[in-house]
Amino acid sequence: MLGEGEGWVVLDWKPPVGGGRVAAYTLQRRRRPDGSWEDIGTSIETEHLVSNQDCGVQFEYRATGVSRSGKGQPSGGVPNGDVAQRVSSRSSSSSSFM
Repeated sequence: MLGEGEGWVVLDWKPPVGGGRVAAYTLQRRRRPDGSWEDIGTSIETEHLVSNQDCGVQFEYRATGVSRSGKGQPSGGVPNGDVAQRVSSRSSSSSSFM
């Protein structure tokens, strides 16, 4: 996560290692600690501003690369409210949040 403010968060991540060229990323969030994942956007870049976020709610975010071969594995999630936390990729074909 690059930053967050009242009602917004800027997410950034590293592209996946291997698995081909990524055409886009699907972005998802869930309420912490165990809510259901929901789509919140799509990006062709490795940075994305997410606005209209509920204030005072703890969310976890993740990205999934999409290529000609289909969807990759989702990145490890990263919670809002902890900008310094870094999440490693779970597999070589997944994106990782920075």
